[in-house]
Amino acid sequence: MTTTETFTETHHVLAEMLTENTGRHFLDSGSAYGRNWERNQGLTTADFMAMPEAAWGYDADYVVLSVFHFLRERVEFDAELQADFDAFTEAREDSREPWESVLEAYFEERLPGSNVVSGYTYNHDNSLSQDIVWYEAEDDEGEMILVLRIHGGCDARGGFTNPKFFRAAPDWLYGCNDFELCCDGQAPPQTETLPGFPDAETTYHSWSYHGGDYIDRDGSPCDMPELSMNDDGIVPCPECGAPLRPFAPYYDGGW
Repeated sequence: MTTTETFTETHHVLAEMLTENTGRHFLDSGSAYGRNWERNQGLTTADFMAMPEAAWGYDADYVVLSVFHFLRERVEFDAELQADFDAFTEAREDSREPWESVLEAYFEERLPGSNVVSGYTYNHDNSLSQDIVWYEAEDDEGEMILVLRIHGGCDARGGFTNPKFFRAAPDWLYGCNDFELCCDGQAPPQTETLPGFPDAETTYHSWSYHGGDYIDRDGSPCDMPELSMNDDGIVPCPECGAPLRPFAPYYDGGW
């Protein structure tokens, strides 16, 4: 995104969630390792936008997908639903009532009989930089309502943001454990024909990680050679030695 482009309300809400103070607890190991919200302090929407969508983890042992970029491509903030929920919350008598109970009561009153499905990415394989608690329900028109709480603490058992309401397609979480690996200088597969990137005859090497398996450029399952990061912070391509970079999976069902 260039400086002339504007941010959407969704961008700002996600940035606010990632910097929200989710508190401290004496059983939380954050004092030793740092909590997610503490690490994100001072970052703006522009800062999150400037971050890479995917990056190498420690010594290239794994790939990390930016939860900000992952979500901004898949969800759209619903200010009207959020305002209704906030008003509903303020009318509750117990200000210390858990968010789980408030959400359950909200859906029972606003969408009686609706089937609310919830989950937590921590309980599933994923490459996201921060975990997400989510709730899904259908409105009266059959469109999906998505409520998100991002994990801002250190210990996975606590430290979640306040609930925010979004709209999303049913497959919004698809690809949370997938990524692409390409030699440096090669565009991500979905944009390799854009101006400024190598033409189709350029020799490069790439792999995909999808569904728990590595897939080579020809689409065949393969064993990925062991990767490591050198002293310059570069991960050499196992085939040619050129810098190898991770990319986020392409998502074409966004908002």
